[in-house]
Amino acid sequence: FAHPVGRQVVFNFKGRKLTLRAETPEVGWNEEDVDCDYNGGDLRIGFNVSFILDVVRRLGSEKVIFELSTPVSPGVLRPAEEDPDIQKVYLLMPIRLD
Repeated sequence: FAHPVGRQVVFNFKGRKLTLRAETPEVGWNEEDVDCDYNGGDLRIGFNVSFILDVVRRLGSEKVIFELSTPVSPGVLRPAEEDPDIQKVYLLMPIRLD
């Protein structure tokens, strides 16, 4: 239910909790809390949800490692259970937030 133009979803990490927020001006917004294994400082970063979903589908893993550093640095996604013969790593650029 992200905006059809930017398809932006905001990832807000605080402690071991991740809050995902999507907004469409004429329709409204939706927010979902998700438990995660996050061990960094608080971080608010936006991504195009279409790209995230495409990468997660291609990884073919139930658990995904998403490495993040700053709100303007790319995120690195890879499967949690890696096949030693196949290395799958995806780089995803964030969307600048207001």
